[in-house]
Amino acid sequence: MRQAAETALRTRQVIEVDLHRVTEGGPIRLSYVVPLVVRREGTNDNVPAAGTGPNSSDWSKGLLVLNVDPQEFLYPLIQTWPTPSRTAETLLVRREGDEVVYLTELRHRPSAALTLRSPITRDDLPAAMAARGQVGTVAGVDYRGVPVLAAIRAVPGTPWFMVAKVDEEEVYAIFRRQARMVWGGMGLLTVASCLGVALLGRRRDLRSLRRQLQTEKEKSALAERVELLMRNANDIILLTNEQWQIVEANARAVERYGYSREELLQRTLRDLRAPEALTDFDRQDGQVAAGGRATFETVHQRKDGTTFPVEASEKVVNLGGVGYGVAFIRDITERKLLEAQLRQSQKLEGIGQLAGGVAHDFNNLLAVIRGNAELLLMDGERLDAETRDCLSHIAGATERAAGLTRQLLIFSRKQVMQPQPVALNELIGDLTRMLKRVIREDICLDCVYGEPLPFVQADPGMMEQVLLNLVVNARDAMPRGGQIQITTKLVRLAGAEAESTPEARAGDYVCLNVCDTGTGIPPEVLPHIFEPFFTTKDVGKGSGLGLATVYGIVKQHQGWVEVASRVGEGTTFRIFLPAVPAPAKAVAVAPAETVLRGGHETILLVEDDPAVRMVTRRVLETAKYHVLEAASSREALEVWSRHGSEIALVLTDIMMPEGVNGRDLVEKLRAQRPGLKVIFMSGYSAEALGGDTDFFLGPGSVFIHKPCPAGALIRSVRQCLDAG
Repeated sequence: MRQAAETALRTRQVIEVDLHRVTEGGPIRLSYVVPLVVRREGTNDNVPAAGTGPNSSDWSKGLLVLNVDPQEFLYPLIQTWPTPSRTAETLLVRREGDEVVYLTELRHRPSAALTLRSPITRDDLPAAMAARGQVGTVAGVDYRGVPVLAAIRAVPGTPWFMVAKVDEEEVYAIFRRQARMVWGGMGLLTVASCLGVALLGRRRDLRSLRRQLQTEKEKSALAERVELLMRNANDIILLTNEQWQIVEANARAVERYGYSREELLQRTLRDLRAPEALTDFDRQDGQVAAGGRATFETVHQRKDGTTFPVEASEKVVNLGGVGYGVAFIRDITERKLLEAQLRQSQKLEGIGQLAGGVAHDFNNLLAVIRGNAELLLMDGERLDAETRDCLSHIAGATERAAGLTRQLLIFSRKQVMQPQPVALNELIGDLTRMLKRVIREDICLDCVYGEPLPFVQADPGMMEQVLLNLVVNARDAMPRGGQIQITTKLVRLAGAEAESTPEARAGDYVCLNVCDTGTGIPPEVLPHIFEPFFTTKDVGKGSGLGLATVYGIVKQHQGWVEVASRVGEGTTFRIFLPAVPAPAKAVAVAPAETVLRGGHETILLVEDDPAVRMVTRRVLETAKYHVLEAASSREALEVWSRHGSEIALVLTDIMMPEGVNGRDLVEKLRAQRPGLKVIFMSGYSAEALGGDTDFFLGPGSVFIHKPCPAGALIRSVRQCLDAG
């Protein structure tokens, strides 16, 4: 505790002290050491504002120690077992070096909390297995050396591991029930006969006989309880002989495999394997035979021929001198599906980061090419017609190239957004006329709107791009005509429903469906459809960015995409976007100026790329502005120190070298002159740069995307300078 107190005073952070004894043999506590921090500001001592980070002027005034008694809130919860049991118990452990420490009081060994330790290397101890990171159902021996079956897993957010265990003898009693009932019946007959004799000669044996009868009743009741547990177990439980012939199966096995109980008892564990998994059976059988137990993943097959992945834990046991095999089998279909979704999401995320980085660098090159071409075109009177035509082609080519980089940035979720509350039904209705021009006459477009439908916070242009790309994709999948149906509806996801999709969260969503009756997508192609430049179309008929753009836009809007497709039947794309409250009122947008106006103000231009800086300076100088240049934030501060009073506006890139970016620079300058006019420019969007996006888009600030047309740059500078 002293070390925790010293750490809290030194770091000015709350320190948690895990379960411990305050004194030797004393009560167990979970403690939190809270430093009382005072901030010195001038001559006054003031408490820092909530959320304020550490400051060199902070100092610790004292400590507040909060002790929590686990006997009151933790241990009673853990020690509660869902059904009556004479051997079951739940315990908490944690790892300390090469040992596992028991944190709770034990049912079969008093006063063991925080004193009983076992080696972490023990392979037969469930507590040690849990501390080594193993999860699931295992067999072994407990701290008494008694064989047990246990469920083990880590407790999220803590260094603890939970072990729920029950003696094997109690669990396997179900498999001896029938034999016990036979012998019990014979015993009852024998006891009854003895009772008749005893009643004739020895009345004193009556009390002993009653005790025997009560014992038999208790055993039968226990067998019934275990049978109830087996019948309601969520996992498949099979008992086999030494040749893996099934001799007993629970209700879950009958349900999952589709066989009747009688049919299951005519099969072996090998018969339940899928054909592709049979090659590993002998090896895994050998592992069980050699070690007495084994846990592995494989694939099983149902009666109807369908397969499903399983996690099997098999063990050899001895019942009444006869060897048996016990198999605990868990269907892990859902786990495998989630793992595959996670891998695909991570793959697309990596591709997106690569695409975004390439697009950002390429945008800088396009800015130089486009800027120089536009500068020459501004002086078009001195150029002959052929030269002007060539420059126009260059400018047009850079615009098309910029369009490709915008699609890459959209896929990587780094494209600039202009979000606002959007009524999706209205947007689709306004776009329908253009969509009908895109498709052919042999394709029917049908729209079904869900009512009432909440708003979504979205960029209208990007949403139109999503809808257009999906309709074009559906059109190309129907070379002989067909039907495209666009539907919207409100979807409310609860916690359990949201867990089935990695990207989903509980809440209200607007679902946009685009369904076609086209050729469908083959299963081997489906995992790749959102990858940039992946296409199954002929050369020259597709860029491979259409669906990648859809994926990027939806992810950038905090949504997700689901796809269902059958070859020969068609494809359905389902897009989920978070719902937002209706806006208070519509905001009118001022029309853009058609006449470019320059000025004579002084502008500080901060850009680390020399070519981009040069062409930007020339564009500004053609509009009669006086430009001061800096290649980094450090140089910009030096220029500011000499000419700060002259500078009317700062035009800065955001991503800068030397560890000080454009935002940091502006914060330092605005500390000296609040209200300083600033234009931020970047190949990424403000949202992709993290932090508070209002800083880039708030009052006195403008964000422009590179490469920016010369006219748009001049117009943005003038509007920013003229803004109140």
